[in-house]
Amino acid sequence: MGRLIRFLKDKGLYQNTIIVLTGDHGESLGEHGEKTHGFFIYNATLHIPMILHVPGQRLVNSVPELVSLADLMPTVLQALKVDVPPQVQGRNLLPLMTAKKEDQSQGLYEETFLPRLHFNWSELRGLETKNYHFIDAPKPELYDLARDPGETQNLYPTKKAVAEEMRARLSALIRQYSGGQELAEKTGLDPALMERLQSLGYAGFSGGGSPTVSNRTLPDPKDRIQLYELFSDAMADSQHAKYAESTHKLNQVLQTDPDSIPAHYLLGLNYYRMREFPQAVAQFRQVVQLSPDYTLAVFQLGLSFGQTGDWDRAIETLKRALQLDPTNFSASYNLGAAYLQKKMVPEAVSAFRQCITTAPDYAQGHRALGEVLLYQGQTNEALAELRRAIELDPNDPGSHVALAKALAATGKNDEAEDELRKSQTAKPQ
Repeated sequence: MGRLIRFLKDKGLYQNTIIVLTGDHGESLGEHGEKTHGFFIYNATLHIPMILHVPGQRLVNSVPELVSLADLMPTVLQALKVDVPPQVQGRNLLPLMTAKKEDQSQGLYEETFLPRLHFNWSELRGLETKNYHFIDAPKPELYDLARDPGETQNLYPTKKAVAEEMRARLSALIRQYSGGQELAEKTGLDPALMERLQSLGYAGFSGGGSPTVSNRTLPDPKDRIQLYELFSDAMADSQHAKYAESTHKLNQVLQTDPDSIPAHYLLGLNYYRMREFPQAVAQFRQVVQLSPDYTLAVFQLGLSFGQTGDWDRAIETLKRALQLDPTNFSASYNLGAAYLQKKMVPEAVSAFRQCITTAPDYAQGHRALGEVLLYQGQTNEALAELRRAIELDPNDPGSHVALAKALAATGKNDEAEDELRKSQTAKPQ
């Protein structure tokens, strides 16, 4: 940062440059049991730096009021003398920074949907004011930030009146900025896109009877933090190819949460990578039973059926994966391969064509289609597909061999021999 500022000053640009230094989140580093961020909404992860340099403004050194990253956009726009769109939720901080205006913050809204979206545990929503931090959860929390900045003493049982007032203010904020048709109309977003964003945990809040926690029967994330960290460790092990260690931890997770979709899914991936395909089938079947439209799980189940030699179920399942996601070119490719195992050549051609239509630069798809077309005697089209495969991946020996066969079938023996020589020197990447 010092080098950047020195460069701007040396070039005479500093006094004409707005500089914003901030972060998107903090790290818990073990506070409240969370090692990283995203699971809880304590200040260990919410409190971040925000440093601004605005040319032409006499700014105070420090602003004690609560501010939010949502305030950056309107602040920068106002500094640039650009009108702020009316639907923007943040506020211009320049009056606070020049000590010209009292703080009028309604409090800062926070949420995490990570526990809900990935584990079907309760989401968390909260409101922070200058004095208090309220977290609405199946087991609500209230902290006095002046006396307890580390948020270790939950005052909810003894200060329920304060907590209920904070809950009411939180509900009002949620209603004010709730997602759906009305917000879509205000922001100009397609309502269908708004619904999709909501399903992913973005773009405001879902409606319903409770404007804060939507389902108090779900587990409280506080009661699942050790399980979450165990799963996170298992995921890290799997990413580093420590599949046995990962599998052991995931089985521990399932002892407490037997219907954990991510645990079953990752366990299926581990078994697949360890080539224990029947066990992979069992885990992916469990995932699909719990979540029938989990596209990746259906796809992985189809691959696992293929590895066990159950081609009928592989075909059925891969077709289902393509119904859920027609853009999955790998599903099309593997469906074609499964059809070939069943001697269903026309169906294989159709699947390979779908594959390269979806992914025109997928060399393996062109090679597979070319080889099947050559088998059918459609030599000219086979040549075109195999040449395209080599153009995309010149280091694939199999494509050169297949092209040599196609060239020999048309009497181009010299070219065929040249391709065979290339196949011997090609080095797969």
